[in-house]
Amino acid sequence: MSGNSGTHQTLGEWEQNIGDAIRQLRLQAERDQSGLAARANVSRSAIQYLEGGSPDGS
Repeated sequence: MSGNSGTHQTLGEWEQNIGDAIRQLRLQAERDQSGLAARANVSRSAIQYLEGGSPDGS
């Protein structure tokens, strides 16, 4: 996540930061998008959307 503490973020910047954090944590946990989706009881496409549309699951 970027160091934007103390500054205002646009909605797009906020979404990007959240997506980056989800992806980083997922990769640290050694999960693919499908595995995280199953664990979170959501669709893989929901994870894909949250992470910013990475279609390859990386």
